[in-house]
Amino acid sequence: IDGKPVAVTPAHTNLGLAIDLPGKDGKRSLVVAAIKNCENMHVGQFIAAYEDIVRRARDGKLTAEDFAGVTISLTNPGTIGTVHS
Repeated sequence: IDGKPVAVTPAHTNLGLAIDLPGKDGKRSLVVAAIKNCENMHVGQFIAAYEDIVRRARDGKLTAEDFAGVTISLTNPGTIGTVHS
């Protein structure tokens, strides 16, 4: 604001999960879909939400809402040959 840095604290933690998807043309695509309000989930709920978002991504059934509101993201660079991931 007025040229000065501002810290923004979101109301919820929406974890953006990077998902690598094969395309019909053989190329790969990376999408980042959100697991919403994950700060309020216990482990079982988080695992179910994680599996749901990955399944819907692989089935091509994500909506625009699934991509909105990401506050932090997680990826796995291990598929490109990193030492630590």
